[in-house]
Amino acid sequence: MRGLAFLMALPAREVDSILAAVGSRLGSFQQLEVNKLREAVAAARKQGYACIGEHAVAGVTAIGLPVPGAGGAPVAALTVASTTSRMTLERQQDILPVLRREVHALAALLGGDGATQYKTGQHP
Repeated sequence: MRGLAFLMALPAREVDSILAAVGSRLGSFQQLEVNKLREAVAAARKQGYACIGEHAVAGVTAIGLPVPGAGGAPVAALTVASTTSRMTLERQQDILPVLRREVHALAALLGGDGATQYKTGQHP
């Protein structure tokens, strides 16, 4: 999950490079494929947060956001995971304001600006 939160914050060229480097190892994550991960990055950018489930751990879905550092690049990610049955879209919408607040606070401590990045689907 943290990986998807990082990927959503990176420029397309970097995402392509990373996916090319790790593509052959993605199958160990419940049949995750490069194209599926690329679609997840696009969806994360569109919705403004990362969400993925049933890959790293069967029966678990997680949401997350990148934490930008002083230069704007992601230096960490905050995530919340739960059983897929509990991580409904409604629950995600309940968690997101808290997650965004904590990203903003952590980014401020790290010299970044978490207030505007990734809040509305903005990305490099």
